Amino acid sequence: MALVKCRECGKEISDKADICVHCGCPVSGDITCRECGEKLKQDDKQCPNCGCPVGSKLEKDDGNKKVKKCEKCSTKLSDDAEFCPNCGQAVNNESQKNDSKPTKAKLSISNKVIYITLLVVVLFGIVIVCLGNNSDKLVCTYHTSGSAGEIKYKITYEFKNDRMKYLKGYQYAHPTDRTVAENLWKVTNNSQSVLNSYEGFTFNASYSRTYEVEMEYVLDIDKAPHLFKSVINLAGVSGITTSSSKQYIKSVYEKNNYYCN
Repeated sequence: MALVKCRECGKEISDKADICVHCGCPVSGDITCRECGEKLKQDDKQCPNCGCPVGSKLEKDDGNKKVKKCEKCSTKLSDDAEFCPNCGQAVNNESQKNDSKPTKAKLSISNKVIYITLLVVVLFGIVIVCLGNNSDKLVCTYHTSGSAGEIKYKITYEFKNDRMKYLKGYQYAHPTDRTVAENLWKVTNNSQSVLNSYEGFTFNASYSRTYEVEMEYVLDIDKAPHLFKSVINLAGVSGITTSSSKQYIKSVYEKNNYYCN
């Protein structure tokens, strides 16, 4: 093994070395001019094509690959170097690999943060709107069946911001006695046209061939508050007003054998 002088720093190095251990200058391999790209010989002192001085401008032709340098002294390093040959600094290979795409990664994380923030804002807005239009119901039902027939009731109170808004009812009767069924239908049917003449109240009733009487009604309390007491009586209860609380209404119906939730 012979010793030769590094073209860059002038210190002696092995003629078998690929790069100078003192300054990182390439020793062997194809060398190109950084000005024009012309390939140079090892002993060229200047580029034969453009005349650029050979020295610090020399670099090993490795396909424009990024040159690895020491973070402490900037000495050029081989790809597999673990320590800097000039200052002894440990080489962070993982950091060198990741340096090539930091911007994309940071942008990706930033976009995710923005997306999640916008999603939270939208969901929060939906919750606020829902709370601002708060509405709930109290539903009370009754069902009995025996030798006299079957009866069903479903009374629904709808509230908005704790204020009674609608009263909705459904009633079903199936008497076993045909005469009882016909009389019930006669009274119910005669009431339809009268009840439907009031603004804010709708009433519909039907009678089947099997002697089943059904009726449905909806009362808009804001439009027809004077009908509230009469509609309540249809369900067979009394003592409830438009200002009654849900808890009080529930207690009245449960005393009359209704189930409320």
